Amino acid sequence: MLSSYGAAETVFTEATKVEYQNFLAEAYFDHAKNESTRPKKQIENGKAWTLIEQTDDGFFYLAVENKSQKIMECEFKLNKMGGLKLRKPFRG
Repeated sequence: MLSSYGAAETVFTEATKVEYQNFLAEAYFDHAKNESTRPKKQIENGKAWTLIEQTDDGFFYLAVENKSQKIMECEFKLNKMGGLKLRKPFRG
């Protein structure tokens, strides 16, 4: 079942699983680059950045972009682990 809300007409298009195999990764990365209000940690004079963000539905994700020629080494420390469940990427 699909539903749509709003005044404009909505057109649904069927897509195969292969067409959107990186959908979640691209959606979260796009959110990190364009919609997140949290500051990104800039590295290598702005050529690389990292961001840990929480979505409205309670999921956390880590986004990293490296346009420098150097290998990035990052360390992340999670201060509050209560109720946190770590899962393998894309297996939810």
